[in-house]
Amino acid sequence: SDQFVLTLTRARALIGVPEIMKSTNMLIDQMQLIGPSNFDCAMVFPYVLTGCMSEDPLIRELVKQRLHWHRDDFFNGSMSQARTFVEYFHNRRQAVRSSHRANVSVDWRECMRERWSAITIV
Repeated sequence: SDQFVLTLTRARALIGVPEIMKSTNMLIDQMQLIGPSNFDCAMVFPYVLTGCMSEDPLIRELVKQRLHWHRDDFFNGSMSQARTFVEYFHNRRQAVRSSHRANVSVDWRECMRERWSAITIV
């Protein structure tokens, strides 16, 4: 997951790029192997990126379910904010694509800045 986060924070994050798809799939595989645990608290940011970078609605739901597994009162609402952000990002991307009638990229960093500049996901 370190390489995944590094790739997405340093370069323009485009869905469909082979490295991003590979990292997304790897993180989903690992998430399913480990199962819900307290380890998820350290993985909120990679989970958000995985949910944002996947075109697959099943992966998005899997990420949101994992974030929903934990009680928000232990994490100052960050799990709820993370779930909401994944949905916001996909809604934003759909709106941009609809208005441009093309496969236009939406940067998760811009969405984060405009929506929740103070979100705690690390």
